[in-house]
Amino acid sequence: MECAAARGGLSLTVRILNGDCRAVVRLLPSNSVHACVCSPPYFRLRDYKMAGQIGLENSPEAYIAELVDLFREIRRVLRDDGSLWINIGDCYAGSGRGGNPAAASSTLLGTLQSQEASMVVRQNWEIGASSRTAAQTERGSRVPAGLQAKAQGDGAIGRAWEPAPGGLKQKDLIGIPWMLAFALRADGWWLRKDNIWAKPNGMPESTRDRSTSAHEYVFHLTKSETYYHGYEDVRLPAAPESVTRLARAMRDRLGAEDGGLVVSGGGYAPDGQPPHAGARKRDRQRGHGRRHAGFNDRWDGMSVAEQRANGAALRSVWWVAPGGFNDEFCTGCRRFYPSAEVGRLRAEKIERDGRKVTLRYCECGSHEDWLNHFAVMPPEVAAVCILAGVPPGGTVLDPFAGAGTTGLVADRLQRDAILIELNADYAEMAAKRISASHPMLTSVELEAVPA
Repeated sequence: MECAAARGGLSLTVRILNGDCRAVVRLLPSNSVHACVCSPPYFRLRDYKMAGQIGLENSPEAYIAELVDLFREIRRVLRDDGSLWINIGDCYAGSGRGGNPAAASSTLLGTLQSQEASMVVRQNWEIGASSRTAAQTERGSRVPAGLQAKAQGDGAIGRAWEPAPGGLKQKDLIGIPWMLAFALRADGWWLRKDNIWAKPNGMPESTRDRSTSAHEYVFHLTKSETYYHGYEDVRLPAAPESVTRLARAMRDRLGAEDGGLVVSGGGYAPDGQPPHAGARKRDRQRGHGRRHAGFNDRWDGMSVAEQRANGAALRSVWWVAPGGFNDEFCTGCRRFYPSAEVGRLRAEKIERDGRKVTLRYCECGSHEDWLNHFAVMPPEVAAVCILAGVPPGGTVLDPFAGAGTTGLVADRLQRDAILIELNADYAEMAAKRISASHPMLTSVELEAVPA
């Protein structure tokens, strides 16, 4: 696949391949992509109703073996200076209830009496809503578009009841992330860093005998001892305002590609634009004491590249709120609705199981065909990995594309992308979601790959 830089034009290409990643990756040429950025299905967390899907293996060891085999083939596809970025979370050995949403409970809400209520609350926490917002939703103020199908039992969140896997006790933390990291290292990868994605508003848990989980790992591995690393591209603003500066910097960086962004002390501006144009003086000065009285003048005289060079190096703890998106896709008529259009759809309030819910209607008349939403990697996390691992005009691979966030972020950062997605509905939604972002500049190619 030819990159945008080689073509000498602005047009970018996002290629979406609908098929099993284990088979599709074998069709890709060797040494052809700069980095792989992905979030594999977590072990026995969800059933996506796809035959042979990764994540429903009978044991952690079998799950890890599947991923090691896949990433061994991806290593062939990577250039010699390529990197692998894996976002993966942990889970606990089965207690008979821990992964079953029908038995979920919350100290905030009390025990949930129906699977519908459990699904709605958990889904809202997963897509980034606060616990209060999720509670209000569960109590009937509204059900976001896309959740009605879940409420009716179409799609499963959580794993079915099962005993703890062999060798593990009930309530044991399995240690999936480090099992995978060590297995990949033993298979020949260089294990370079364990980054922590810290969630300031992570999903509450009902446990009272351990701390609540509020982080996941983003492992950085490389194919070779020497590799490309966009060190300057992921420097943080020179004036830290809070632990959220990485998230703000990445949001600003992504937004800058659309033009018109004015930065006021938190992130980057497009090259050639004064980075603090229009900002209040106190915003520019924030984070500096009296001994830095001349900071504003010096800062305003720097180029964007100089400002980044004077920023802090990327740290290994990334504070980013759990991400989601509000776009919708109707599997009945195949229509995609960007988030700005969702609120204009006809809605109807009904009562179900003693709770008020809102049904949102597609223009085709259906309210039952919305594609289920699952948690997605936040764009800010994907942006860090892509900026660090893929040079401008390069290509990123995501074998577990889902709703296409990696491709969307790559497009905004002026990189090409190859996305692989097993589910045809998600593959089509990803294509339409990315096309809607930059319809004049991006070529989005959707191709079904025979099994």
